[in-house]
Amino acid sequence: MRYGLNLRPTGRLATVEGYVHTAELAERLKFDTLWHFDHVVIPKVFDKSRYRQLYGGEFPLTAEDPFFEPITTLAFLAGKVNTPRLGLAVLVVPYRNPVLTAKMLTNLDVFSGGRLIGRKRIIPCS
Repeated sequence: MRYGLNLRPTGRLATVEGYVHTAELAERLKFDTLWHFDHVVIPKVFDKSRYRQLYGGEFPLTAEDPFFEPITTLAFLAGKVNTPRLGLAVLVVPYRNPVLTAKMLTNLDVFSGGRLIGRKRIIPCS
């Protein structure tokens, strides 16, 4: 069995020190993967009723909350831990230049020693 850890982009561990501590702990506990996800924009005002209907709770972010960018976060953590593979659970591609994004992901894979992984399922934006 393999275990992965999703790095939460909010809350008390969503700091540089928190991410490093979490990644190092995951490595010591032999987790196979570290995952991060993307959220480019958090609007100041939006209808939260759909989120409540789908997930049964409040949306956990505000526009003022920090939200680390996933590619640079994983690149930073790749230099802190040696064994966990690194994955992007969500990447909002339409907001990014595709050629630059491909180059950044390739660099992350090379600099991490081939540890970048990804999901093979693409969900179209509607």
